[in-house]
Amino acid sequence: MKTQKFPNNQVVVRGGESSPETLKKACAKDVRNKRGHISARSILKNRRVDFLAESSPFPNGTISFISVGEVRGLINIQDHWDVIDDPSSSPNHVAILCPYDQLTDKQAADLSENFMLLTNYWRK
Repeated sequence: MKTQKFPNNQVVVRGGESSPETLKKACAKDVRNKRGHISARSILKNRRVDFLAESSPFPNGTISFISVGEVRGLINIQDHWDVIDDPSSSPNHVAILCPYDQLTDKQAADLSENFMLLTNYWRK
C-alpha cells in the first residue's frame, strides 16, 4: 500500500479531549519501529472538521482537531513529527507519528496545546 503525503492544511480529528496525559498514553500504546502512533481520523483533501466528524462518527461528546502543518510544526532539532496513513481499523484512520516511543511531558503539552476542541454535534 502506498503511503499518502498529507498537505499541511489537512485536518486531523480525535475523539475526546487531547490532553497531555491522553496523548502520552496513546503514543505509548501503539509503538512500531521505535515510534509511537497516536490514533486519529482524516480524509485526504478534506479540510472540514464537520464532514470528517460526521463521516467517521466518534462516540465522545467532544472532538479535538489539529492540522497536519501544526503537527509538523512541532519539529525541533531532535524531534520529527508527522501524520501518516494508517487504515488498520477504518479507511479514514491515520496516525500522528511521535518522535519516539514515549512522549516527554513537554512534547505532550506542546502537541496538546495545538488541538482545538469542539462539541461533537455528530455523535452517534
